Amino acid sequence: MKFFSPLLSLLAFALLSCSDNRGEHVLTESQMVDVLYDYQMADVLAQQSHPEDPRQLLNYRQAVFYKHHISEEEFNHSLAHYSRHPQQMKAVYEGLAHHYNVQANTTSLASGGSTSTDTILVWGQKQYTLSGNLQNRFTLEQPFPRTKKPLESLRLSFLSSSFYHQGTPQLAAALSVIYDNDSVGTTAVTLPLYQSQQVLLHPLSTTRKPRSFRLSLYQMAGWDAAPQMVSLHHLRLQGIPRQTSTSTQP
Repeated sequence: MKFFSPLLSLLAFALLSCSDNRGEHVLTESQMVDVLYDYQMADVLAQQSHPEDPRQLLNYRQAVFYKHHISEEEFNHSLAHYSRHPQQMKAVYEGLAHHYNVQANTTSLASGGSTSTDTILVWGQKQYTLSGNLQNRFTLEQPFPRTKKPLESLRLSFLSSSFYHQGTPQLAAALSVIYDNDSVGTTAVTLPLYQSQQVLLHPLSTTRKPRSFRLSLYQMAGWDAAPQMVSLHHLRLQGIPRQTSTSTQP
């Protein structure tokens, strides 16, 4: 029996190693979250500071690897591992979404995201994550709210962050209003996600009564083994009241 003890121990160790489902030199989920977040920030900084110099992008990325004491080969090996294991990749995405959400909470909406008291909040959501590997579309349809004042337009605003190992981050946004006579008005745009703040304006009819609205956000990226993720923050759909002209008597 003593002969079998080392063998049994070795088999137990092998089984435990397999159950972890991560090979040697694969970053843990928490490590992967931190590296991917810094990697995306490096891409943004390089794009803003040196948009015409791809060498600077490589320098920024190398600085991330140096900060986390890993090599580019270890990063790519880990990326390939998580791309083959969707559940583990999902956990990494959730960690990244938390990072982005914390970042967004420290950033207020600028002029493009007006929170003026004369606007009416139609709908809002704190955060939503799109991924070419998992869920790349967000859709919403709700009854149009009753308002004391007639509305001139709808205004969708949100902040965006993106992580793309490769490819160009873009988002297709469509805002539709269905009126009481079943007619539909739609504004559709393609938004580049290199800029953080996004705004879409949709004018409303002056002769028809809105019955409901429909919002669709689609990440323009097919499935890819490499991560392609967009995180949206502080989504707000606001109604802008119609300006009434007042005449003054001399």
